Amino acid sequence: QHKHSGLAAAGRIKQAFPNVKILVVTSLVDPEVLTKARTGVADSLWYKDHGTAELLDVIRRTLAGEHVFPDTAPAVEMEDTMSDQFSPRQLSILRWYIRGLTYQEIADKLGITKRGVRWALDDMVEKGGFENREALVATAIENKLMVTTLKEEA
Repeated sequence: QHKHSGLAAAGRIKQAFPNVKILVVTSLVDPEVLTKARTGVADSLWYKDHGTAELLDVIRRTLAGEHVFPDTAPAVEMEDTMSDQFSPRQLSILRWYIRGLTYQEIADKLGITKRGVRWALDDMVEKGGFENREALVATAIENKLMVTTLKEEA
């Protein structure tokens, strides 16, 4: 089963060949992708569906030794709101929820109560104007706000 992420592959390449320049070109707006790319896995990152800078400019700057990363991941439409209206904690809760953790497991991971996890998900459903949590999850995955295959790899 091939569920290896491009970021994991980039990390292995960078480790084996430290002088190779790696530019991640992605349509995944999950903030975790940007965070992981910045940790030395890539030299630069460009959002193909949301990039304001031209790709060739980013390539030239990267080859010249510059690190080009956007400040934040782009916001995407989430029914009645934009994804940047959700707090980083809410996005973390949603990410763990999508990965199948129970409310208690999420609460333990984040050092909050089970009720806090439930409240955060309910607040996202309400803010976004979703029918239910399942609609929130479906929209997050469809809009590439959450990447389900971005697991921790050795």
